[in-house]
Amino acid sequence: MQISKKMPSPKRTIKVLSALFIGVWLIFIGNGLVLTSAGVMLKEMGVSDVFIGIITSCFFLGGIMSAIFAYSFISSYGYVRSYAIFTALFAISATLHGLGNSIIYWAFLRFLLGFSYYSIVMVVESWINTKSKNEIRSRVLAFYEMLYYGGFGVGVIILALNLNNAKIFAISIFFILLGAIPMNTVKIKEPPLPEKRKLSIPNVFELVPLALSGSFTAGICLSSFFAMSSVFVLKTGGSVLDISAFIFIAMIGGLLSELFFGNFSDKFGRKYSIMLGVFIALVASFFMWINLENLTILKICVFFLTFGTFSLYALSLARANDMLNNKNESAKVGAELLLSYSIGSLLGPLITGVFIEIFGSLGFVLVYVLILAFLFVFAALQEVVPKEKRGEFVAKRPSKILR
Repeated sequence: MQISKKMPSPKRTIKVLSALFIGVWLIFIGNGLVLTSAGVMLKEMGVSDVFIGIITSCFFLGGIMSAIFAYSFISSYGYVRSYAIFTALFAISATLHGLGNSIIYWAFLRFLLGFSYYSIVMVVESWINTKSKNEIRSRVLAFYEMLYYGGFGVGVIILALNLNNAKIFAISIFFILLGAIPMNTVKIKEPPLPEKRKLSIPNVFELVPLALSGSFTAGICLSSFFAMSSVFVLKTGGSVLDISAFIFIAMIGGLLSELFFGNFSDKFGRKYSIMLGVFIALVASFFMWINLENLTILKICVFFLTFGTFSLYALSLARANDMLNNKNESAKVGAELLLSYSIGSLLGPLITGVFIEIFGSLGFVLVYVLILAFLFVFAALQEVVPKEKRGEFVAKRPSKILR
């Protein structure tokens, strides 16, 4: 008599990892508040748009450094201790903002925030991937994505309360430290220590040029939005409440983007999905261009801007895997795409800061118009992967930077 093997359940896996999910959701709230408030605070301090771009870019530079050093730290000290240490560093970095107004000091603290935040995400996502079976991993990760958008949205809503800087940091630190409690109070079995390995970056541009270009563009688009959207809204005459509404609507667009493009790309291919997303975002950018004085229209347009751009990385990753003949190379190619994304993330706020300094609020929109127009033309020139060779689309933010 053959015993049927019980299929793994995503609900059971989520329940087993509930302490991890609750903790990281609270940290997402704190991060949403810390990240989106930076532009407003720096503007109040009289910092120029160029330097705001430089300072906020340091957050993503910290993310790149996290990719280099955090993995070996986890390999040496384990998941639980690494999570606790990086959470403490995240809270300390947020706390120290109240001790000085020097732009060099703030740039250093943004670097620490980026390093600690992406290190926490690396711990969490590695844990999820290790504990989730292949058959249910996509659904568990989808739940994790929902937590990200929900947590970030709560942070943005808190920003709408128009609190002073001290209270914003106090609340963000509260959520960050609260996020450490579930992992350190609930008995949870952590995965075995990952093997130590050297970071190797393959040269795969000839194999997946559209994927690399798409991930690079995604890095510029997403980092520019999170770092400079608050400055853009202030430049158009908006208030802190307008900033919160603007970003909250954008997060809804990003969430729905993941849901829509997963099904669309499986049916019609990654190339056409990338082109459709870019086209939608381009149209939104043009409408923002001609309505810079109308905040209501800008809030509607930002929904379509993020709807078209927030899935670019996931689509690029799917495109890369579709193009591979040797699936054993997928991890290496994934590392290359994450590096491409992280370079774009680093450059995004810098470029946008310069454009806003030169062109005012229009500069924010111009960055999107130029980079998206390039990607649309480039994508149109690439070949289509036949349906039978396509893998499964997985909704994914490039939060790990590198593995």
